[in-house]
Amino acid sequence: MADFFTRLLDTSDFPGRWRCGNWTPGLGWLHVGSDLGIFGAYLSIPLVLAYFLIRRRDVPFPRIGWLFGAFILSCGIGHLIEAVIFWHPVYRLAGLVKAATAVVSWFTVVALIRVIPDALKLPDIARLNERLCREVVEREQVEQALRAREAEARKLALVASRTDNAVIITDADGVIEWVNDGFTRITEYPAEEAIGRRPGSFLQGPETDPGVVASMRDHRLRGEGFRAEVVNYSRSGRPYWLSLEVQPVRDDSGALTHFMAIESDITARKLAEREMGERARLAALSADIGLALTRGDALSERLDACCEAMVRHLDAAFARIWTLEPGDDSLVLRASAGLYTHLDGAHARVPLGALKIGRIARTGRPLLTNDVPNDPNVGDPSWARETGMVAFAGVPLLVEGRAVGVMALFSRSPIDQATIDALGPISNAVALGIVRESAARALFSSEGRKAAILRMALDAIITVDDRGRVLEFNPAAEAIFGYEAGEAAGRSLSELIIPPDLREAHERGMARFRENGDGAVVGRWIELRAVRRSGEEFPAELAITPITSGDRPVFTGYLRDITDRRLHEQSLRAAKEAAEEANRAKSRFLANMSHEIRTPLTAILGYAEVLMGDEVSREDRVEYLVTILSSGRHLRTLIDDILDLAKIENEKLDFELVPCSPHRILSEVLSVLRVAASEKGLRLGCRWESRVPEEIRTDPSRFRQLLVNLVGNAIKFTDLGGVRLVALLEPGERGPMFTVEVHDTGAGIAPEDLSRIFDPFEQADGSVTRRNGGTGLGLAISRHIARGLGGDLTVVSQLGVGSIFRASVAAGPAEGLRLLDAPPAEAVETPRADAAPTSRLSGKQLLVVDDGEENRRLVQLILSRAGASVACVANGEECLEAVARVDFDLIVLDMQMPVLDGYRTASLLRERGFGGPIIALTAHAMRGDDRRCLEAGCSGYLTKPIEIDRLLSTVSRAMDGPAVASPAPRPQSPGGGGGGPIVSTLPMDDPEIRGLVASYVDRLGAKVDEMGEALRRGDRKALSELAHWLKGSGGTAGFHELTEPATRLERLAPLGQESDLREAYGLVRSTAARVTAPEPILA
Repeated sequence: MADFFTRLLDTSDFPGRWRCGNWTPGLGWLHVGSDLGIFGAYLSIPLVLAYFLIRRRDVPFPRIGWLFGAFILSCGIGHLIEAVIFWHPVYRLAGLVKAATAVVSWFTVVALIRVIPDALKLPDIARLNERLCREVVEREQVEQALRAREAEARKLALVASRTDNAVIITDADGVIEWVNDGFTRITEYPAEEAIGRRPGSFLQGPETDPGVVASMRDHRLRGEGFRAEVVNYSRSGRPYWLSLEVQPVRDDSGALTHFMAIESDITARKLAEREMGERARLAALSADIGLALTRGDALSERLDACCEAMVRHLDAAFARIWTLEPGDDSLVLRASAGLYTHLDGAHARVPLGALKIGRIARTGRPLLTNDVPNDPNVGDPSWARETGMVAFAGVPLLVEGRAVGVMALFSRSPIDQATIDALGPISNAVALGIVRESAARALFSSEGRKAAILRMALDAIITVDDRGRVLEFNPAAEAIFGYEAGEAAGRSLSELIIPPDLREAHERGMARFRENGDGAVVGRWIELRAVRRSGEEFPAELAITPITSGDRPVFTGYLRDITDRRLHEQSLRAAKEAAEEANRAKSRFLANMSHEIRTPLTAILGYAEVLMGDEVSREDRVEYLVTILSSGRHLRTLIDDILDLAKIENEKLDFELVPCSPHRILSEVLSVLRVAASEKGLRLGCRWESRVPEEIRTDPSRFRQLLVNLVGNAIKFTDLGGVRLVALLEPGERGPMFTVEVHDTGAGIAPEDLSRIFDPFEQADGSVTRRNGGTGLGLAISRHIARGLGGDLTVVSQLGVGSIFRASVAAGPAEGLRLLDAPPAEAVETPRADAAPTSRLSGKQLLVVDDGEENRRLVQLILSRAGASVACVANGEECLEAVARVDFDLIVLDMQMPVLDGYRTASLLRERGFGGPIIALTAHAMRGDDRRCLEAGCSGYLTKPIEIDRLLSTVSRAMDGPAVASPAPRPQSPGGGGGGPIVSTLPMDDPEIRGLVASYVDRLGAKVDEMGEALRRGDRKALSELAHWLKGSGGTAGFHELTEPATRLERLAPLGQESDLREAYGLVRSTAARVTAPEPILA
């Protein structure tokens, strides 16, 4: 091998290339340089190729790349040797390298041929680009989806972090990954202490229900959502109730990744339920013991029934009653129920002062312990531990401070002080029962006091011989049965007092006793039917005591009329049933009210929290605010109903009786509810069945509330047909009655429900899933209002046909009623100005301040007709200047004006010493506006549209004395597109008023065009001001249909969406187009 390599490098056989041939230096060095350059390039190419193949292992056919690198490298080594040969002619090595290059070249050729079929299958550049583009698009879509999910997750995290409820997110195994601040507030555990732990490992405690925990664990292991209520414990050890809802979170493939839990603290509700249950339980216990003590059984049986009631209602392990006879020094066990029912044993007799029972009787004080095994007063602690006894309660049975027994119970659960307090009255009743039985026994055994007993006893005492003939008949027997003692003497007892159908059984019983001394009624009380002289039967208790008199027995019977007791028992049962039904009704009411209140409250809280974020658009913000406002108003209505009921139950619902127009009240009710009827496609109307009273004396606000409740209910529960009001004046026992009947074509009310629909918290459909909602208070409040107004509310109904609710109120003295042949046209028109009292305004100097020309002219005309001297100005600054020049008696002041508004003007007037009345005039009708006007210095308050009688009465009253308030104008039907012409409701026979209305109609079109222009240029402030002008001036001019569309446009102007504004403006424009100018009067 060494010789082989030596020969490869041997140059002795060949001359150097410089010596072979005729090489010139230039040509030689050209070859040498070229070969060395090629060698450098051929060496670099394999190195770069090797680096690429090492870094990119995904390149197809890497073996070809390595072979190609070896081929290039071999060629490069051949060129290197060619350069060396010029000096060292190693031709053998050069030949070997060329042979190796040839071998590598052919290997490369063969390998290339073998991979050509697979290489041809590779995609071309276009397809690769297409696939690359598609992958880029898909990647961008995935990234957008991820960003959307991240944004949604941020919103959810924001809501979860700000809600009062606890929110927990766990992994699929239930280990906490995230909690919100609500969780820390409820549990007192900071997030860092909770994350990484299972909730049950640190929140559950002794009172946590294992069954609920097991159910939650099963749902979690199955990957299911669930709801539960459970007791948890805070970091400080405070127990609290939770209502929780847990839902699984899955990825796109459906695999479970997380659980999310939302938890609400319901401790307050649970405590209230527990308190109500406790009250019901104690009430039932008291009723059952009352019934037991009024039974006719022997004392031991009545006391047994009392013990059974205590075990049943107080969840006691066992209960016992001991009695103490006068003069005795030991208590005798007379009754026992529950775990132990025997009356013998170690506790059959307990000496006074011994053990717990004896000490209770000695001290006359109750005893309560909730640690029986460790209580030194317990004689056998081991028994308590073995039986699981936890609590003992004992109360003395006292009559006038003297102990007649002890009532005690043991329980396996703690007993609270409220139970001990409730046992006080019960123990008094049991004590009286014991004393009564003792007295009865003493009477039975005392022959020496027989005469006094016979005279004074309230029970009938009758003595008969062994054949049943009457020997003695005491005064009580005379009173009960109606016979004189002389009439009864010698007659058969069965003929006197035993009903005919029982006489045979009575005679058999007497015969049996004569034969063997056995009698069912001897020595004990039994119940039977007795009969009076009149033939009237009644329930009675009878006990018979045999007395030996000579060689023949006589029998003394003690008979008690228990009619009153039976009635009392029936009333107790009825009261118990009523109490239970009341509890059920209140439970239904609480469930319904929780739903009714939580529904709008959830919307308010949810949207309010969303509004706190920074990513809410202006349009969404308006929508959310409208939802919050609507929900708040609904919530206010619910609370008003509850407050009205509270006032009724506390007898604090006040009524203010004033003269008022029944036509106006009815038209207001119809106007308010006409939209609701129209939305359901129902007819709504009213007719009169008698002559029409111009005025009645009642409380208009409460009467209106009553009718709105009735008509609103009728619309709510009617799906087809309509609702019709029938009004009439009819005579009553104490004067005329104004009656309104509300007829509907709804489903009707079942007869069994009619008796309870007027009870608080009740509805004909009281289920949680009821269709129409509501609190169940409306009819109860309505009946109280009707009765408070001197009338009543009744109902007749037929299933499938409909109902008629009949509401009547006192109309006032008959001599004061003025009857009309028909109601005023258009459901009560505004009375003429000359019908109002005007004597107070004659010669008075009045100032009208209003930026609306129509309002100024109409108010000036009305007040001038009433005898006043009236000046007009257009804004607050002109008002101040006018008052500085003239000593006005009264000012009518618009509150919303340019330059200087009415609130500031009123304040400045008062500051500058103006002492006369100021009547505020505004198109706003929001609650609190009247208070704001009065605080600014106004004396009275009027809302637009201006009605003549209200204006005159308000101004007249203001001239007489202190601050006055005028009711809001009657609600008007909402305007809208379509329909017939709209004419003014003002008296058109008055030329001046006709002129004012005609002038208003002339200006109306231009004003509506100004609104459209303001809308087009986006000037919302101008649009709001113009809508405000139309809201007040339209009704003032007698075109009330303009008020509602103008009000809606004014409300939407500041923040409403563009589409809503255009719709509202379109409604204003179409309504204004229907306004008709008055026709000229032809001479």
